[in-house]
Amino acid sequence: MKQTRIALALIAAVALVGCGGETPDDLANFYVGQWSGAWAGAAGRDTGALSMIVAIDGALTGSFSRDSDGLSGGITGTVDKDGEFTGIADFATGSDYTLEGAVTRDGTNLVATFTYDSGTRTEAAQATLIKPGS
Repeated sequence: MKQTRIALALIAAVALVGCGGETPDDLANFYVGQWSGAWAGAAGRDTGALSMIVAIDGALTGSFSRDSDGLSGGITGTVDKDGEFTGIADFATGSDYTLEGAVTRDGTNLVATFTYDSGTRTEAAQATLIKPGS
């Protein structure tokens, strides 16, 4: 009888642990992988390339370039399980962009709708990203 109670207590504890909270696998699993494509500002002044890798924990790393001046830099940030993201595009000249927006899945592509803030102006932009080999 005592062994049965102990066994039931262990089963209940395992069940409770298994139901609680998010695991890293839950966070950005929908968006995980390597993505690349072109981005364009809504005002038509800025365009460029965006390449990123989203890790299973939602960490985002990659590169971001601007066609207007040929600059490129690194991008770091996070994507949450709902597709909301924030990041920094770090250009060597110090004219960094703060990025905020959302990514959604469109078939096999990701569509990123975001704002970029250079410190002197904030503009809306969009990028369509594909997985290499898709």
